[in-house]
Amino acid sequence: MDKNKFLQQALNMNGRELLTKFADASEVRHFKKGSLLIQADDRQKYADMIVSGIFRGFFVDYQGKDITDGFFYRRGDIAMGCHGFNRLALISIEALTESEVLRIPVPEISRLLEEYHELSMIYTNILMKALDEHWKIKNAIYQYNAIDRYKWFIRTYPELLHVVPNKHIASFLNITPVTLSRIKAKIRDEELSAGIDK
Repeated sequence: MDKNKFLQQALNMNGRELLTKFADASEVRHFKKGSLLIQADDRQKYADMIVSGIFRGFFVDYQGKDITDGFFYRRGDIAMGCHGFNRLALISIEALTESEVLRIPVPEISRLLEEYHELSMIYTNILMKALDEHWKIKNAIYQYNAIDRYKWFIRTYPELLHVVPNKHIASFLNITPVTLSRIKAKIRDEELSAGIDK
């Protein structure tokens, strides 16, 4: 993989010196389906930028239930288990498909953030987008009913619809897999009925 090209396209990084230093300090890592990028309660030692594939963030609740908290799949997204570097991860991150990331150690990215204003701006933009998505998710989960939550998921994550297992989608939407199956059947029936009426 051409790291410089990836950094330019996915992160809009343009400074030649920064590109060279970032590329030199980073490495491409492959993750098999089902493997963990990070385990909850481990220290966040790397920043991992999505090159390809789909990851899900999840935690285990007080009853031992696996709860899907979010998905990382857009090229250039940073998959992290917490909101800062060198902190304990609050969630685990699992590869749902064969995946590839560009990994840079926290000390290296911290040094580059101090040295290059361009990288600080890129990082701030990534954090702002992540925060914006976080609030959109919370709004959908707590203000929509179950059917509207699933319709929102279809609109928001069309790339994930036929790739992510139903149990993870249901968990993310705070509904049971049985409820999700019923919702999908109801939507199919409505679409069939609408097609017949035409």
